[in-house]
Amino acid sequence: NETLEKGYLDGQAYAINQLGRKYRSTSQSSKALALHQRALQISEESDNLEFRVYALNMLGVVYRRSDAIQPALDYYQRALELAETVKDPHIGLKRGMNISLNGIGNIYKTLEQYDVAIEKFSKALIIDEEMNNKLGLAVNHFDIGECQESKGRVKEALESFRTSLAYNNQI
Repeated sequence: NETLEKGYLDGQAYAINQLGRKYRSTSQSSKALALHQRALQISEESDNLEFRVYALNMLGVVYRRSDAIQPALDYYQRALELAETVKDPHIGLKRGMNISLNGIGNIYKTLEQYDVAIEKFSKALIIDEEMNNKLGLAVNHFDIGECQESKGRVKEALESFRTSLAYNNQI
C-alpha cells in the first residue's frame, strides 16, 4: 500500500510478486497468477528487467505446478531470453536465468525428454558454480541424477546423487 501511495513502481512489483508467491504456496493458483501478471505489467512500466524476468519465472512456476506445461514453458523461455539479452548479467539476472533453466529442465523431465532436461540442468549448474550457489548445485545434480536413472544410467545417476548429497551436507 505504501508503494502505491508513493508511486514506487519497483517496490510495487517486488511486493506484488511476493504476495503471488504466498498465494502459490497455499495452492491459490488463480490469485497467484493474477498477482504475478500485475507485477509483470508494473515491471514493464518501470522498465525493470530483473523484475520482469522474476515475474515471468514466477508465472512459469505457477503454471508448471498446475501441470499447464505449454504456458509454463513459454514463460520460462521468455524469462530466459530476456535475461540473456544482458551481456554481463549481475547476480539477480543470473538467479533468474537459473530459475528458468531449472524450470525448463523439470518440464522436459516430466515429458520424459531426459537428454534435453539434462542439458538445461547442466547449463544451470554452470551458473550455480559461478555464484557458488550450493543449494542450486544440490538441486540440479539431483535432477540430473533422476534423469540419468530414468535412462537406465544407474552408475552416473548414483554419482549425481552423491554429488547432490555432498552439497546438501555442506549446506
